[in-house]
Amino acid sequence: LAIPVREHTVSAHSRWDGIPVRDYPSGHDRLILIRRDGKDIIPHGDTLIHAGDHLYINRVQDVWETATAFHNKNNNHTLSK
Repeated sequence: LAIPVREHTVSAHSRWDGIPVRDYPSGHDRLILIRRDGKDIIPHGDTLIHAGDHLYINRVQDVWETATAFHNKNNNHTLSK
């Protein structure tokens, strides 16, 4: 089961540089990992985002679609929202 993950690199002077994760406008996205200087950080509300960070994000819709397709392929009935 492979759930799509998108990567975004925070650029220098980005409006996201220096803000805590809780203020990151995620909408239907979920910030699942920050890679900083080769180290992986599991983000929490107080974790600060910095220029150069690689943000790994998944969309709730992508997770739902992937899980539904996997379930439907391996079972005799389908899932619906």
